[in-house]
Amino acid sequence: RKLLDFGCGSGDFLEYLREKTPEISAKGFDYSSDAAKIARSRGFHVLSGNFPESLNLPANSNFDVITMFQVLEHVSEPDNIILKAKNLLKDNGFLIIGVPDNEGCVRHVPDAISNMPPQHVSRWRESVFRSGFLHLGFRVARVAKEPLPDYLWEMYLPIMWEDGIWPKKIMEPATIFSHSTKEKRISFFIHMMKFFGIKFLNGVPGHTIYALLQKAD
Repeated sequence: RKLLDFGCGSGDFLEYLREKTPEISAKGFDYSSDAAKIARSRGFHVLSGNFPESLNLPANSNFDVITMFQVLEHVSEPDNIILKAKNLLKDNGFLIIGVPDNEGCVRHVPDAISNMPPQHVSRWRESVFRSGFLHLGFRVARVAKEPLPDYLWEMYLPIMWEDGIWPKKIMEPATIFSHSTKEKRISFFIHMMKFFGIKFLNGVPGHTIYALLQKAD
């Protein structure tokens, strides 16, 4: 019931926890003092500075869960941070990580500025969790991949359209534009999916991979 959100930013995930599971005792940490200040203004217990020294935790403050969402791809020594976080976990505690999936939609634009240094300085995929985290003292409890969300359709569908990822039933409505340009077919597809309230394209690889890792030693 004790959780630390590492890289909590302005506190959006902490807000989600407060609304959905108020019984959880959640704290936040962020390297950015400005982000931590915003999170504190929303009523959250958030610290910034050096990790983990700035947390000033007593020996019995080990966490049941530590979350790291869209953080590790930005740091130069992720293994060092992971090991420090592991020391803050209880025995059999959980580390939950969310990072861009280099086998997902981002692989179609490998030279995108947003996915290159100094923005992103490491690349992640399922095999990293399956093999690399064993050496860091974790076992993989689960890996999940985000389906492609609607706010990324315009960006990635034109690139991914001919990758053979489309079920026949999804593609049938687009056949009315079979003699039109690819751009028109994609536009029609996106319009129809949003018209029917679809938010994710299940089976189409999205941006993020999530790993649930349990402390093993």
